Amino acid sequence: MIHPSRKGHTRQRDSQFKLGSVVTGLLLLSFLGCELTNNPPVLQISVEDNNPVTGSTQTFTAAVSDLDEDPVIVTWSATAGVFSKHRGETVDWTAPMVAGTVVVTAVADDRKAGGVDTARVTLSVGNSAPVITDFYSDPPFVKLGNSVDLICEAHDDDGEDITYEFQTVPKYE
Repeated sequence: MIHPSRKGHTRQRDSQFKLGSVVTGLLLLSFLGCELTNNPPVLQISVEDNNPVTGSTQTFTAAVSDLDEDPVIVTWSATAGVFSKHRGETVDWTAPMVAGTVVVTAVADDRKAGGVDTARVTLSVGNSAPVITDFYSDPPFVKLGNSVDLICEAHDDDGEDITYEFQTVPKYE
């Protein structure tokens, strides 16, 4: 038989134990909750030129932050062109030799649930035609049967080499 005064004392201990267990459980859940929540990385990318010339090389840079300070891997892909490497915060990319639109994608992954961010940039790969700045013959007038020098001065805004081809037009009578 339990003495009535001890019975109440036992209940008080039971209540303290239950209250302590609840507080400990809440603290444990709170602590574990922080560990189970993952903040995804935040990714921004930049490129030297959004309008690169065919065959040119551009450097892409990824700025990545992660609130949890998790290690982040950045992976690159593109619809055309060639990367020097596919992983890293800085990569070189060579534009294709054909003009057109290219989408470059970077993915930042902290390898935890929900820890991915993606950034894209659309490039307009082009090739400007050379510009002829002067064209003349020396001598300025040619007599039938004589030779003439044709002088063509031109430049290419893309910095590419220029080749020249001259053709004769058949004589019309």
